[in-house]
Amino acid sequence: MRKMLAILLGLALLLCCAAAAAENAEKTYLATVDMNGAFQLQCALPEGYEIDEIESTDSTYVAQFIADGDRPLLVLSIAYNELYSDVPRMNDLDEEALAIIENTFRTEDNVDISYTETAYGTKLMVIKETEDTVNYVDFYSVYLGYEVEIVVASMNETGLTDEQIQMAVDFLSNLDFVAPETDAVPQPEGGKKFERDWAIAGGLAEIYYEEEGYKITLTKMNGDGTGALWQYSCYYVEDTDSLLSVSSSRTDFTVDPDTGDTVYGDTVYEGIDEEGQNTEFTIDADGCLIWKDGHDDAGAGLKFADIGRFEGVWRNEAEEVEAQFMWNGFSDDEMFYTVYITRGKTDGDQYTVFVMNGDYDPATGKLSALGTCTLFTKNASGEYESSEDGENYDAFFSKTEDGKVLFETANGIELEYDIMGPQS
Repeated sequence: MRKMLAILLGLALLLCCAAAAAENAEKTYLATVDMNGAFQLQCALPEGYEIDEIESTDSTYVAQFIADGDRPLLVLSIAYNELYSDVPRMNDLDEEALAIIENTFRTEDNVDISYTETAYGTKLMVIKETEDTVNYVDFYSVYLGYEVEIVVASMNETGLTDEQIQMAVDFLSNLDFVAPETDAVPQPEGGKKFERDWAIAGGLAEIYYEEEGYKITLTKMNGDGTGALWQYSCYYVEDTDSLLSVSSSRTDFTVDPDTGDTVYGDTVYEGIDEEGQNTEFTIDADGCLIWKDGHDDAGAGLKFADIGRFEGVWRNEAEEVEAQFMWNGFSDDEMFYTVYITRGKTDGDQYTVFVMNGDYDPATGKLSALGTCTLFTKNASGEYESSEDGENYDAFFSKTEDGKVLFETANGIELEYDIMGPQS
């Protein structure tokens, strides 16, 4: 790739592109670059830029991004390298492999090498000249065996300005490497511990991993019937063992005291987080989620407890078992669920319903519940008669690796989530 840089800079000299681009230029969507079905590269360019394809084969792709007026030239090259055939992305290379790559960029120029990430957490190597005049900045990465390089070049004697370099960084932060569904980039191991529900008194945070990023929905109620809804798109940062937001939104709401309906107001803010406004989520030594809001410090002093991921209705049709979990908040410092368990068909001759209170233990990953049982029996006229035996019953639940609920006290019956909810 070091030779490719020289070729690309030679191309830039012939095209003579240079000078100022606004730091906060409006972004426009660019059609995807499809690398022979291996993956797609999606990106947004500063307004006015267009793509000019130079070469496209099964294993290589070269294009330039050009615009009218005095703008820096951006050149993209993608080439398959057998050495990286088993490398999902640059994040998976060890320090020795990274050092070898760095040395290929140090052979001719005096350069400074640092690292940044795309919005979805893919590592990028940044190569910048250390001379007073910076003629180019080079960004390099590895993805699914392909080397990806983007050069931002200026032909002015004064070189690239700080604003133009920032423009390049903004451009790269919007890159999106998209693998086929069958070859999706795996979820970062360090990020898996975040993917669950977290709660405080009057607040709930739900964290899901999807499409190489984390979606966080956080609701917090105030004591006066008002509250707010926050939504974040985040990626996992290995160095800080945290989730960092790329975009954020906040919408305030009120709860109608008569109907209980939530009435949403205007959106307070929404969009890509500017520098210094990123929200960070970490897990402290007590196993609690810490919310460091980058906009208005809304999470100051709050510690969200791990409550697992049980809420909703889970079923096993073959075993005629249904469990409905309802999160009710905290009681005496315990995480309080109400659990309804139904065994048997509710339109059959006989079925039982257990009504229980449950407490989740993050240390064991188990939800234990205690309650009573009611037996429903259909009589001769087709109506159901109920009876209770006065006994207390225990039930224990946990989650399987594939996201099912394991009903441990019922011979390990596995229950699947029912998106349709309770049956009528």
